[in-house]
Amino acid sequence: MLLPEFLNTLLDWLSDLASEEMPDDIQVINIGIFKSTNGYQLYLTGAKHYDPENPDWATVIDYKPKEMYLPVQDTVLNKLSWQKFLVAIEQALRIVQAHHLNDTVLSKVQHVTFGFDDGDLHVLI
Repeated sequence: MLLPEFLNTLLDWLSDLASEEMPDDIQVINIGIFKSTNGYQLYLTGAKHYDPENPDWATVIDYKPKEMYLPVQDTVLNKLSWQKFLVAIEQALRIVQAHHLNDTVLSKVQHVTFGFDDGDLHVLI
């Protein structure tokens, strides 16, 4: 249920963030997800340390870009269950990774994860 308009919005956001200064010691980017009263929201943070065995690293924020939030404006996506929304986000991020990685902030780090604030972290890179 991935919509082209949302994919373009996501790509624009990640590309815009690539132009921001990021400390050289940031190893991992996490794209967090939560649902507000206005619908789903994505946010991007970075950390200096990554431990695939212990997801607590994601609670330490060493980098916050100025435009760290991306509200999801698409009414169809906002009506999805959290499980289906997570699948849609993964599909979108995989497309970005496969076709546009070098144009985005994701190319600046060794690891990228995503997931809901109260859920599991999923590894993209």
